[in-house]
Amino acid sequence: MIGVALYSCCDNVKHDVKWCLLAVNNHCGVLVMPILWRKEMSVDASTIDDDHKLLIDLINSFEAVINQNPTIAALDRHLLQLRHYSIEHFKREEALQRAVHYPFYQAHAREHSDLVNRLETIIAHRTAARSGRDLTVVSREILALLKEWLVEHILRTDLRMRPYVAQMKAHQRKMAALTDQGAEGVSLPPFP
Repeated sequence: MIGVALYSCCDNVKHDVKWCLLAVNNHCGVLVMPILWRKEMSVDASTIDDDHKLLIDLINSFEAVINQNPTIAALDRHLLQLRHYSIEHFKREEALQRAVHYPFYQAHAREHSDLVNRLETIIAHRTAARSGRDLTVVSREILALLKEWLVEHILRTDLRMRPYVAQMKAHQRKMAALTDQGAEGVSLPPFP
C-alpha cells in the first residue's frame, strides 16, 4: 500500500503555512490521506508534542476505520476516545499556559472550547445518521474537520508557545515530581 501525506512546509520564522498534499489510492481504491508528524510541527519536543502525535494517531485511526465500512459502535468508540483525549490534552496545555502566564492563553482556550463544541455537535449529528450513506458522509465531515483543525491549530496557534517552552518544561517537572510523591490535585495559579 502506498501512503499519503498531509504536511506543512514552513517558509520562515512566522510559519507561513503552505499545504502539501500527496494523494495516492490505496489497494482498495479508497483515498487515504493520513496526517504525518513533521519536525515543523514540534512545539516542545516533550509533553505537548507527544499529545499532538497521539491526537494525529487517533485521527489517522478514525480515518482507517471509516475506510473499512465500520459499524456505528466502532465509529462511536473512536470518536469518544478522540474527544476524551482532546479534552485531556487541552487541560494539560492550558494548565501549562496558565503556569507561565502565556499572553495568548484566553484566545487559545477559546479555540479549544470551540473545537470541543464543534465535535460535540458533529457527534450528535453522527448519532442521528444511522444509514450507511449518511453515516459515511457525516464520518468524512468529522474527519475533514479534525484534520483541518489539528494541523491548522498546531501550525498557527500552538507554535506561538515556543518562546515559553523552557518555562513550561520547568512546570512539567514540578508537576511530575508532585504526582510521583502522591499529590493528587496539583493546583496551578489562575491566569491573571
